[in-house]
Amino acid sequence: MPALYELVGVSRLLVLRGGGIAATFLMNLLIVRRFGAEANGLFQVALSYVMIGAAVGRLGQEQLALRDIAEMKVEGDAGRARATIDRSLAVTLPAALAVALSVAVAADIWGADGGGMIPAFAPTIVLLAWLWIVTEALRGWQLVPAAVFWQGSFIPIAFVALFVPLDAMGMLRAGELPWLYAGCSLIGLAGAGWAWRRAIGASHRPAAAVPWRHGVRDTVRRGAMFWILAILTNVAGWLDLLVLYAFADAAVVGIFQPIVRTGGLIAVAINIATAGLIARLALLYAARDGAAFVRIARLYWIVIAAGSLAAGVVFIAMAPWIAALWGPVIAPYHRELTLYVLVQLVQAIFIIAPLAAPVMGLERAMVVVQIANVPLKAAAVAFGYAQAGLVGVIAGLGLCTLVSVSWTVVLFFRQLATMGIRWQSFLTGRP
Repeated sequence: MPALYELVGVSRLLVLRGGGIAATFLMNLLIVRRFGAEANGLFQVALSYVMIGAAVGRLGQEQLALRDIAEMKVEGDAGRARATIDRSLAVTLPAALAVALSVAVAADIWGADGGGMIPAFAPTIVLLAWLWIVTEALRGWQLVPAAVFWQGSFIPIAFVALFVPLDAMGMLRAGELPWLYAGCSLIGLAGAGWAWRRAIGASHRPAAAVPWRHGVRDTVRRGAMFWILAILTNVAGWLDLLVLYAFADAAVVGIFQPIVRTGGLIAVAINIATAGLIARLALLYAARDGAAFVRIARLYWIVIAAGSLAAGVVFIAMAPWIAALWGPVIAPYHRELTLYVLVQLVQAIFIIAPLAAPVMGLERAMVVVQIANVPLKAAAVAFGYAQAGLVGVIAGLGLCTLVSVSWTVVLFFRQLATMGIRWQSFLTGRP
């Protein structure tokens, strides 16, 4: 029955997030087919700066919110949960505004504004910084469906819903895409905020046990390691596009990104399936219930590995047809798509460890992993492109993935040992 309960929960998230996956895919497809590979490349490069900037502006508060709110859920302390998120939002507002202004000004001064898209995208940094904090708070409070919808599904769905009629009326140009994305982000933030306030209760008022000034200082201090980890993780996540843009051009990025977006659908599906898992693991780790922690993590590991392998076989068999969906510019790159799917399968086999690490107190160790991973990834992309074009880039990404996930698995098993769990128990399911 517990296994069936978990599968039902995963199925619900898959249905809920399925529209978001389809909309994200369609969003990129519409941009490529309507405005071309170069416009898509500029859009994706600008969006990468936004995602990294939002990670900087969040000051690590989103991961801190997930872990802290999970503990407060265990204690049933809604008042303290509300005060915690209010303080996190107040702390991050000036930081996010400063980052947004810096990105816009720097892009304009250096003449690297991506056809004007980077400055236009800058206000979205503030919106996404707050959106991630609020949705991770929802996840910590175990409201996983709401968190998944507002964080990962609403923006692309709204983008596509507005893109189609605006374009049909001739009211949409490539340079206006960032403003459309910003509008969708604003509505998404409002929706997530409404869901959080409704869940936590407007009547709750926290006791003023801790002076606001001391609370802010403690919030910043405790989020510092998560902040560094979030910056490094986001830089690593978008680094391939940025390095490729530096060594090639927007058109090459516009070709590479659909390959990554399509092959990455396996990773997206995993993130959907594990959205509830990470919230549950945070709760179990806070309660120090090691046996249940391993039982649930192992179940998800088996399901993810089996599901990813099955999906990977389908993607590889249909690679030429899938690549052709993007139009004649992308269609010849079906071999690159196949190779990238293989990289995603390697990551899927090890994915539980990187996902669980932040809720297990491993943020400091994960920072070390990312410090090594970022320069390795930059060098691998640059060297790979110089030697073998996009095939070399994908091969370099595969090497980086193998190194980072293997390292994280070792850290994961060591942390399990501190809970009295042997690594053999995770693999075999026996005490």
